[in-house]
Amino acid sequence: MRIGSSRIITIGFLLGAFGVLAACSSGGGLKPSARLYGPNDKIPEGGGYYKVGKPYKIAGKSYTPRENRNYDRTGVASWYGADFHGRKTANGEIYDMNRLSAAHRTMPLPSYAKITNLKNGRSVIVRVNDRGPYAHDREIDMSKAAARVLGFTQQGTTQVRVQYVGRAPLEGDGNRLRIANQNLVQGHGMSTASLLTAQEPAKPYKYRRRRAPEINAVTAPQTTLARAGAASGMFFVQAASFSDPASANALKNQLASYGSALIEPANTASGVFYRVRLGPLQDEDMAYRTLARVRAAGHDSARIVVN
Repeated sequence: MRIGSSRIITIGFLLGAFGVLAACSSGGGLKPSARLYGPNDKIPEGGGYYKVGKPYKIAGKSYTPRENRNYDRTGVASWYGADFHGRKTANGEIYDMNRLSAAHRTMPLPSYAKITNLKNGRSVIVRVNDRGPYAHDREIDMSKAAARVLGFTQQGTTQVRVQYVGRAPLEGDGNRLRIANQNLVQGHGMSTASLLTAQEPAKPYKYRRRRAPEINAVTAPQTTLARAGAASGMFFVQAASFSDPASANALKNQLASYGSALIEPANTASGVFYRVRLGPLQDEDMAYRTLARVRAAGHDSARIVVN
């Protein structure tokens, strides 16, 4: 758990919280963990572990980490940068101030959240992979890159809306955040390339396909999806699967505003299931944009499939 570098913490707060934080991850304590990467080193993506965590208390305040799919709150955002760059986060990843990430007190790690700057209307989807902030009742601590996109690096803090999107893949984001943020940044005059100015495309991950033709976009590398999509030309976003056709039909109607929704029955060992899908979608980029919208609507088990 961390207090970002932009905050001044009193000695009394440090002493009161130190005993509680001693058992926490070295990447999230009030005292930064050892620096593992220098300012000019290439920092790997992912590499941590999935973490929700037990209830804890900081300076007399209790926090209960959990997955709340309806999390939607407003509050103050701050940002942290060079002091924590190259150090471990609370779930074992390495903090890179040039990537779109954030620290939150209760969200699962890693996960995705949509942050909107209420002062200028800018929005960005970030990877939540750290704990904090704990000073001045702030809601979220943004990476320097995320603060830049939201336009508050000079001010240091701003009023934001924080919405939970869903769980993030352990192996890293690859181009997922760039694609998911395309429509958001274009609305406030930024190019999508500016989102990841300090990042290189992720290397292909090791991936074992269980069976064709379905591919899970959470674990499949970008190259696998692109190759499969190019061969078939048909990307879909599967929002959910039901044994009850009425439930499937209700979700189909709910998703109609997102595009062409359909129901595909599938025979399994457990009986017939009704898959609710959006598509076909024209390319991989459209598939990821649609996936981000569906997950933002609360269907965080949604995934991309290729037929």
